Amino acid sequence: MPSLEHEWLVDAFRNNPELAPELATRLGVELPPYTEVSVADSNLSQVASASFFADLVLHLTQGAKVVASFVVEVQRAIDHDKEMSWPSYCATERARSKAPTWVLVVAPDENVAAWARRPIDGGGIICQPVVVGPKDIPRVETQEQAEKSVELAVLSVIAHWKESGAERLVRATFGAIVKLLDVDEARAKLYYEFLRLVIGAYLDKLLEQAMNEGTQLAESALGKVLIRMGEAKGRAEGKAEGRAEGEARGRADSLLRQLSKRFGPLAEETAARILAATLEQLDRGSDAVLDAGSLEDVLDAVGVR
Repeated sequence: MPSLEHEWLVDAFRNNPELAPELATRLGVELPPYTEVSVADSNLSQVASASFFADLVLHLTQGAKVVASFVVEVQRAIDHDKEMSWPSYCATERARSKAPTWVLVVAPDENVAAWARRPIDGGGIICQPVVVGPKDIPRVETQEQAEKSVELAVLSVIAHWKESGAERLVRATFGAIVKLLDVDEARAKLYYEFLRLVIGAYLDKLLEQAMNEGTQLAESALGKVLIRMGEAKGRAEGKAEGRAEGEARGRADSLLRQLSKRFGPLAEETAARILAATLEQLDRGSDAVLDAGSLEDVLDAVGVR
């Protein structure tokens, strides 16, 4: 079942498709000249009885011609079934795009990355995924760098937050998120919520320090967003409640995205019911969304029909 972390990582590459060729190039992949990177259809099914959906497919184009493809897969745990599906993804997308194709595996855990780097022997045909593990993600330490790619900055924090000097990464990323608020408030809030989910108390400590010191960060638009999200609401009496509200909103947003992908645009009333659901109800919906035959089945599982 896709988690909030899995969904966010996929969305990072969907929101910033240039991330895939940038990281692949850092790992030694030689790409042909291209002018644009765009999101393509992720349905890589070959026959009606076998349905294969990759997390994300990206096309690198030169003019109107596809010159290279990436099948992006977020992998948070070792899954030997992927040793069967990844070669199929690569072959199917290569046949469809008629261009060189790489399976790019994003693995936040180094042990999973080490497993994914092993060549897959298909009986004479070798599939070698390009794997981005924590050690392969650069440290983004200045706000100027972070503003060029907020998604890469957030990935940098996720990969290196336990290392010495990680505070510089977090501060640079926060600054970029503040700037992003003026352009795309929803993405800025989502990136903050994801950082809080992954690094938890460390992020809370940094935010508390910034607010206590009266720095620009405390007075920024991000501080206002935190209040709207419930994260900083009632700091004296409602801190725990605010965190719970932020977590529920994050899970609700994730479930809404999954429902929209599977069943199409949702009615405003349906979205409002999901947003008002409890954490327990949202967990039931996340469990049901992949196997449900209809939107109604998921809503029944959540208990909001």
